[in-house]
Order: sequence, then C-alpha cells, then structure tokens
Amino acid sequence: ISTIDSMRKTFDKYNYLIDPHTAVANIAASKLKSRIHGKTVILATAHPAKFPKVVEETGIKLSNIPKQLEMIFKKNERSYYFKPDKDEIFKFIKTNN
Repeated sequence: ISTIDSMRKTFDKYNYLIDPHTAVANIAASKLKSRIHGKTVILATAHPAKFPKVVEETGIKLSNIPKQLEMIFKKNERSYYFKPDKDEIFKFIKTNN
C-alpha cells in the first residue's frame, strides 16, 4: 500500500484526510498489526494542507485550510546553504528568528 492509497482509504472509511507522514505511520501499524497486542494510537504529525501536491494526487478536495498556513503559501520560498556545522545553523536561526 502506498502513502497515497493509505490517505485515500482513511478518507473513504472515516471521511478524514490525513497527512502523508501520518499515512506512513498508518501503513506501518497495519503491517505490524499481527504483532501488536492491544490498541494502536497514531498521532497526526501535520495538517494535510502542508502537502498540497500530495493531496492533489489523492484526488481528494482539500478544504478548511488554516489561515496561518494559507499565509505561508503566499510567501516566496527561500533556501540557504550551510556547512554541516551546528553552530553556523544555530547562529542563523538566532539572527533571523
């Protein structure tokens, strides 16, 4: 089962759209079901609206996008290059936060 399939099946069964990360957890829990005793809890990790391209692949209409998230999608994306040095990364975060 793929991430997209997991999202679709969950939506079809519960009328609830899960994000891709939660879909992966759902797949893992399903695969481990025979070895798990008792109930399983999966905590959703993100709003599905963070992944508009993936949601589009499911064929499910995205609705009720949180306003704060909508604002983010209207901003220009930027990227920065860092050496693999945590001090440099932390300095950037402190300076730009």
